[in-house]
Amino acid sequence: MAEKISECIRDEAFLLRSTAYGDDHRILSLLTAQNGRVDVIALGAKKSRRRFSTLDFLYCLEVEYQDSRRGGLHRLAHSELAEDFAALRQDYETTVQALGWLRLLLQVVPEGQHIAGVFSLLRGALRRLRAETREVTHLEFLRELLSRLGFHLELERCLRCSSPEAPHYYFSAEAGGLLCPSCRQTSGKSNMTLHQNFSSHRILAEAFRYHLGAKI
Repeated sequence: MAEKISECIRDEAFLLRSTAYGDDHRILSLLTAQNGRVDVIALGAKKSRRRFSTLDFLYCLEVEYQDSRRGGLHRLAHSELAEDFAALRQDYETTVQALGWLRLLLQVVPEGQHIAGVFSLLRGALRRLRAETREVTHLEFLRELLSRLGFHLELERCLRCSSPEAPHYYFSAEAGGLLCPSCRQTSGKSNMTLHQNFSSHRILAEAFRYHLGAKI
């Protein structure tokens, strides 16, 4: 739970991006549990391995940073390990999957914005990634993330007439799901792609692109 102590904030976080700044420092983009995406500067991060040794991807961190009241970068004071997902790196495809989620979150969560449930969604998906089928976990993560961002898709049946069976469907990102051929003709919606034995991943990727300009 986020806790304010004087001018410091304590929170849990995942590292989304790390960029070198000068000779000794790093600018970090964090996805935090209580404060959304927060960008901080870690002064001396390249030198102080003791204070910042946990600053790596696929770690859930306990961080403490000083709040910038003037709108600049917050300053990271301390970081320690809360939960280790580094074991995911033992499998190449799993690593690519997990790091891809971090890159996607960097695209769709603006700095300074908190979107309820996104942090816990990522943490839960990383836990399941260690035990469940990678493809199923990936599709569940993408669909739930879209929902958390306010875009709910109907992928089980026609979103107009609720028909669960059709020889083929059209997907409309604009309308928010699948349309049977009959409803497609009367909808007038654009951005439709015919899907026969459609790929859920392709549909979700199209929805992210259309609504958020994000590439999966």
